[in-house]
Amino acid sequence: MVKFKAIGVSEGLAKAKALVIKEEDLSVVKETVADAEAECKRVLDAVEKAKQQIEVLRDDAEKNIGAAEAEIFDAHLMMLDDPDFVEGMTNIVTDEKVCAEYACFVNCENFQAMFRALDDEYMQARAADIGDISQRVIKNLKGIADNAIDTITEPCIIVANDLTPSDTAKIGASRLPVLSRRSAAARAIRRSWRVRWAFRRLSVPARRRTRSRTATCC
Repeated sequence: MVKFKAIGVSEGLAKAKALVIKEEDLSVVKETVADAEAECKRVLDAVEKAKQQIEVLRDDAEKNIGAAEAEIFDAHLMMLDDPDFVEGMTNIVTDEKVCAEYACFVNCENFQAMFRALDDEYMQARAADIGDISQRVIKNLKGIADNAIDTITEPCIIVANDLTPSDTAKIGASRLPVLSRRSAAARAIRRSWRVRWAFRRLSVPARRRTRSRTATCC
């Protein structure tokens, strides 16, 4: 028997199997490439695949949560259609002759820094969405499938370090309780509007007070 002590994000008590979401290795290394054109194609292919994935998520979110809340994924799609965002990656590949993964990582940092430097608090918060989008592109470049939330077929308690907007939408109408293994992440999840709207609509309210919970994985 394995026990996980974590921070309760969802209200109330629940007894079920624990589904532990393990973080994938999304670290990147700056590697030089000989064929920049082929590497740019890898970027474009990964972006196209990300758009297809997000379209599915948007449709699921609209069906399970509501059209207004699903609009966050329209914003993700708009970013992936933005020439500045996509060309930011391909230009780095072409100019520096580096791999697609590294170009995506640098492009993400550049755009996040730009959003965080804005005066508007709402726009500053969009840096997290840039991270979510870029993470999806890097996963596609590395050939990493989406996490275990896709495999949920029965009630369970989700134990994760953090949840992205995509993860939240995947939970759908299942009303699953969530624990975070990081106190900072739990606070971020609870105060994040991107997660609050989903948990509110799914009747899984985010906790206002930090309180540890224990999940048992048999």
